[in-house]
Amino acid sequence: EIRTMTFNIAHNYMHLDALLESSKEDFEILFVQELPWQTVRRAPSMATREGEAMIGAPNHPNWVSMVRWSGEDENTRPRVMAYVSRRLAPLRPSMQSDILSHCNIIFMSLFRQQEVFTLCGIYSDEASTAIRLLDRLKESLSPCVYMAGDFNCHSKDWDPGTQANEGNATLLQGVAAQMGLDLATLVNLGPTFISRAQGGGFSVIDLVFVDSRDCLAGTVEQLPEIQGPSDHVPLSTVVNIGDWQNQKKRSFLDPEQEDKFRQATLWIVGAFKTSPTRGERAKAISALILALWNTHTAEKNITSHSRPWWNDACAKSLKTVRSMGFPKDWAYFRRTVKAAKRTFFDTRIAEVAVMSKRP
Repeated sequence: EIRTMTFNIAHNYMHLDALLESSKEDFEILFVQELPWQTVRRAPSMATREGEAMIGAPNHPNWVSMVRWSGEDENTRPRVMAYVSRRLAPLRPSMQSDILSHCNIIFMSLFRQQEVFTLCGIYSDEASTAIRLLDRLKESLSPCVYMAGDFNCHSKDWDPGTQANEGNATLLQGVAAQMGLDLATLVNLGPTFISRAQGGGFSVIDLVFVDSRDCLAGTVEQLPEIQGPSDHVPLSTVVNIGDWQNQKKRSFLDPEQEDKFRQATLWIVGAFKTSPTRGERAKAISALILALWNTHTAEKNITSHSRPWWNDACAKSLKTVRSMGFPKDWAYFRRTVKAAKRTFFDTRIAEVAVMSKRP
């Protein structure tokens, strides 16, 4: 099973940056719409003293980003990007620009032995540009196991608050059928777009299409707890492609729990000094320490990125933001993240300086 999520991030850089960290163990693929492009650094330039602005979206060592770059102008920048977990490396994830190359549509494929699994992420504007393009090319599109995104398309077939079908909704359903897909059923029904503007309405415009055989399996769920300041609700989906997980996992002890674990271990050893036999004492101590270890550790995938900047303060601050959502909570969260990054990278720089014996 592959765990995917589609989410219109509403141009919020900090929200996407935090989402990449907090979701790295929960999902394998993220399809993000309305990306927060901004200047990430400046490159040396012969034309300006300030340097040439380098435009980018958030990046993370646990994720590989896939995007079709179409220009720096606000009207031409890509509106959709895929983040693929490095855990999927055995499946050789690849962006399939040969199927269709467009800044608002992305096709990607996973390869397992002789099988190919193609997924599609879409952002369609109010003019239904992406839907109309797919309709024109539907005869040449490859079969997919998943298609999702912000379609900006209203229909009574998926939105009870809409009394009629738009013509573009019919086109979209025809494209999905051509690709072997059908509209997935949500586990928790409700609007996927909730306007934060005063007097704004709500509707269902974020959709997920899955293999026609799985459309009624109830594998799509709304995740309002991680919606944050966006108008859109994230949608998670479980895509079945068979057994692919051949990575090893290892249990890691939480650094903040080390003292508690050590003290509890010493107490267990001391408590069994009076046991009748050495064999019984060893078995009892072993069982209790194993239970103690399982309580204070977490199982994680082994990767080359084992020291993230994310800490408990970031996690607690993000939890407050998701539960309350006040502007002051977001301001505090941003300060917490910046402080965590500064502390982490200052420590790494100091370690490198000590190892290389250079300032």
